[in-house]
Amino acid sequence: MRLKKTPLVAVLAGVILLPLSFVTKPTKPLLHVPSTGSVSFDIYYESSQIPSVGSYVLARVPDDAAELATRREYSPADTDWIKRVAATEGDFVCIERKIVTVNHTVVARIHALDSSGRALPQIRFCRPLEDDEFFLLGDADQSFDSRYFGPVRRHNVVTTLRPILKAIGL
Repeated sequence: MRLKKTPLVAVLAGVILLPLSFVTKPTKPLLHVPSTGSVSFDIYYESSQIPSVGSYVLARVPDDAAELATRREYSPADTDWIKRVAATEGDFVCIERKIVTVNHTVVARIHALDSSGRALPQIRFCRPLEDDEFFLLGDADQSFDSRYFGPVRRHNVVTTLRPILKAIGL
């Protein structure tokens, strides 16, 4: 009989990390688990690295997007979101014709409807990102992310995250 890796790894991570919680009293969580299927399931730990293209971040999204996500039950209320940085300062991002391009390379599709058949916000956007902007995407094609609400400002990025399970090859 073959054991599934994910539960075993989660137990091992708990056994290793639980004693650390008694040694230190962090003022905020150092580990994060996605609350939606927007990014790959993993346990993400906070990193002091500066966000760059390809890295994961914990971010606060614009209020109107957060309210829509809560109302439609995409995400719990008052939750920071884990997303991947798809573009940063100076990258040319274009949202038009049902696709998102970064520096003229297609990186995502735009959907008219969510998985429940409700209309998604449609924005037009075509310009280089400013020095305090990040364009954030989920790993899932149906993710509710910057393609529907635009770039996120630097002050809304809480921290950079690194996936633990991917880091150890699982």
